[in-house]
Amino acid sequence: EQAEAALVLSEQLAVRALQQGLDRDDKQYQLENLQGMYAQSIQLHYLQHKNNQDQLDLEATLQAMENNKSVLLTEALHHRKVKEGQYLPDSLQAQQAQFQSQLATLKKQQLHANVQERSALAVALIQAQYQLDTLQQYLAEQYPAYGRQLYQNSRLSLEQVREKVLDDRTALIEFFVTPKTTFQLVITQTQAQLYDLQLPQDSLAQQIKAFRQLLTTLPKEET
Repeated sequence: EQAEAALVLSEQLAVRALQQGLDRDDKQYQLENLQGMYAQSIQLHYLQHKNNQDQLDLEATLQAMENNKSVLLTEALHHRKVKEGQYLPDSLQAQQAQFQSQLATLKKQQLHANVQERSALAVALIQAQYQLDTLQQYLAEQYPAYGRQLYQNSRLSLEQVREKVLDDRTALIEFFVTPKTTFQLVITQTQAQLYDLQLPQDSLAQQIKAFRQLLTTLPKEET
């Protein structure tokens, strides 16, 4: 639990850093850092699930995979919107980053607080979250392009995937590729399972390249 809490906190801090005005190299570093954290989280839950078959580990794995996709998509959309002049004014970006930083700091303090301190921190967290939510609601109303970017990447739970996405003849298959291996999460209406495919990133890339070459060399059907 402590390891997972540390990963969650690190993820929050990295996401906050990405939302600030970093140059390309710094953003690339933060993206790679985030992907490393998601990989650690998935590896942790894979090992735990092997031992206890707890659905919560699969739920956490799904969220890590979805968070990774969401961060990459949001970053790509951000670059496009900057080019189109649809980004937020610097003053509002700074205010949002300040509220997000306050939240991250309070959550970090909560990890090491005693019982009496936790009560005061809980109140401060509610106030800080309210400030951030109020600001983001204002931004979504005043800057519709930002609002769409802010809310379009909602993530579903395992139960929601089963209820809203799948039927009894459909499965959702997600992959998470790391330098050392590839994880596969398979979800159906009745069960979910996480696999370690023992397929490093380089080997996967070679297989994909070979498959693409095969497709381009297949004879065309005569019409």
